Amino acid sequence: MTNYGDVRRAVAAAERIAQGRTGLDADLLFLLAVFSGQEKWVTRMGHRSRTELFLGSLGIPAKTVAALFRSLARFDTEPRTPEEEIVHDAVRLDRLGAYGIA
Repeated sequence: MTNYGDVRRAVAAAERIAQGRTGLDADLLFLLAVFSGQEKWVTRMGHRSRTELFLGSLGIPAKTVAALFRSLARFDTEPRTPEEEIVHDAVRLDRLGAYGIA
């Protein structure tokens, strides 16, 4: 069981790091932060279609869901977009235990 503290910390850190930056996809940034610890479950364990259905039922555009899956596959090791770089840094800070730094 989880208390979702890791998700809250990732979202909060990503929001702080992104503060003042323009041209970001806020929806993608939020979703990437939320799912940042779940990339194996979402993409490698056969749950991708369930995740697509769930996000679609919430009104998330298919284009954003596709971008999320691309980002999940690379943000941790090879971030390519500003959103991926922000979440990469947020997750790294969380792993270091640096909760209040970002």
